[in-house]
Amino acid sequence: MTDVDCIRPGRWLYGLAAALLVVGFIVAAGCTISMIRMIMQAGEGFTRIVVPGEGVVQVDEPVTLTIYHEYSGWVDGQTYSNPKNLPTLKVAVTGPDGQPVPVQAGGANETYTMGAREGVALSRFDASQTGEYRVAGSLSADVAEQTVIAVGESFLGRLLGTILMTTLGAVFGGLCCLAATIVFLVTIIKRSSARRRLAASTPSTPV
Repeated sequence: MTDVDCIRPGRWLYGLAAALLVVGFIVAAGCTISMIRMIMQAGEGFTRIVVPGEGVVQVDEPVTLTIYHEYSGWVDGQTYSNPKNLPTLKVAVTGPDGQPVPVQAGGANETYTMGAREGVALSRFDASQTGEYRVAGSLSADVAEQTVIAVGESFLGRLLGTILMTTLGAVFGGLCCLAATIVFLVTIIKRSSARRRLAASTPSTPV
């Protein structure tokens, strides 16, 4: 065993510090990319229905869905632009069993803007059964223009969940980087001290 091999702590701790640093960067970067992707793709999974008219929303597991008035946007290449508030816009929902589903008003403070798409929450309903839900929208007879409603999970709820996960990921990544720095500094300091002690204890070779 050489004198270098006797120095403690071992050099493997440098590898541990590097691994912690890499893990920290990967976790933090992954969470950040996930949040950016969610923001960019938010609303793309909505079911959009031209009103007056109806559409089908497929539900694979119980969930609360929000109905938005997408007053600026497009469906099948057709562009729609309407006032944000349309008092005569009414929405009705029928469940998989053919029974009416209660629609709860509220959520008007929740809005989104994604490029040319702009929407405001109108109401929400609990999809407690799996299957197809028929969502029908209507306007009063004196409204000549068509508009669009979008149905999907709350954008705000998904965003808050993503922000929470991103924050936790960033904290975890930061702790990994901090731990890597501490391990590296402690290792280099202790190895330097061990080298000095080893040099001091080694007899000088006569000339």
